[in-house]
Amino acid sequence: MRKLWTVVAAPSMISEPPQWRTSIEEMWIIDLADFSSVRKFADKFERDGGCPGILVENAAIGSFKYEATKDNWDIFLQVNHLYTSLLALFLLPFMIKTAEKHSTTLRLVVVSNKLHNVVKMDKKTSVDPHILETLESAEYCTDKNMEERYQLTKLFNVFFVRALNARLSPSTPPPLIINAVNPGYCYSDLRREYSGMRAVIDWFLEKALAFSAEMGSRRLIWAALAHQDRPDKLRGEYLSSFEVREVSDLVLSPEGVKIQDRS
Repeated sequence: MRKLWTVVAAPSMISEPPQWRTSIEEMWIIDLADFSSVRKFADKFERDGGCPGILVENAAIGSFKYEATKDNWDIFLQVNHLYTSLLALFLLPFMIKTAEKHSTTLRLVVVSNKLHNVVKMDKKTSVDPHILETLESAEYCTDKNMEERYQLTKLFNVFFVRALNARLSPSTPPPLIINAVNPGYCYSDLRREYSGMRAVIDWFLEKALAFSAEMGSRRLIWAALAHQDRPDKLRGEYLSSFEVREVSDLVLSPEGVKIQDRS
């Protein structure tokens, strides 16, 4: 959870409507815009003997304004990409240990978006050896560039999944399935900071096209549980509409492979 109010509100949101009511064993607070909070979360996990079966990383923010975190990173990059990667890497040893101990295959699901397909990157930025530092700098974060920041972070989510999967299974596949999933266009608080005409347009789009949050969550659950009989089918893949989909041309290009290694 990134904000305390979301922790407080979570039980009531999960229990509505009544047929969804369930018990929540425990909730831990984590500030996704603070690297030290992520570290403390991982430390607590280790200290309390955490035994994860499935890790779904769904948190993200949607805005068009540059904001620096206490770690001096653009909040978009830190919350939507760096936190996601860092938490996964912190918990990875516990997940693999759990899988080996119980002779099972676990899942790590990173929530991306089909908008990663529309990202274009100029040549200068794409070959920058310090691409993340460049992208998060106040100089780069102009109003124009911030318009595409959400899509960019979702592209980096796909890059992370593919890079981690490649490094985990050079020969013998590990007992961990990693994938990226598109939940679709859903009603959510992600766009709560929209204002003016953008908010009006989004309101009409939601009425016409949006899934309910519950419908979107089914896609996440599918990514986390589907193909129990042949889990390798989803290993390192990008998933959308309950099936494996091809990633963007940029991801598959030689240029994309290089960006992946630096992001």
